[in-house]
Amino acid sequence: TIIEAEVYYKVTAEILDDIPDTLEGMTADVDIVIDSRDNVVRVPLDAIEEMDDEKFVWVVDGMIGKEKREIKTDLVGDDWVEIASGLSDEDKIMVQ
Repeated sequence: TIIEAEVYYKVTAEILDDIPDTLEGMTADVDIVIDSRDNVVRVPLDAIEEMDDEKFVWVVDGMIGKEKREIKTDLVGDDWVEIASGLSDEDKIMVQ
């Protein structure tokens, strides 16, 4: 079903743990997590730019203002992208 550009799927799920105040036949919004990782550097999707098959972000640099930094990405979510290389958790980036 499509409602206001959102796609909805009807599914049946079995709840293995007892969740108080739930009844058979209730509806729910569910996020399905395919993969997740801890202790990674991630940036908002809007921060990443692409040109000529190169992905980059703008890193804030106190000396020159900003620096274009090439990055390699890994997992991509709805709003965030995991950075495989090119940034550290100390870097501050600009978001468009």
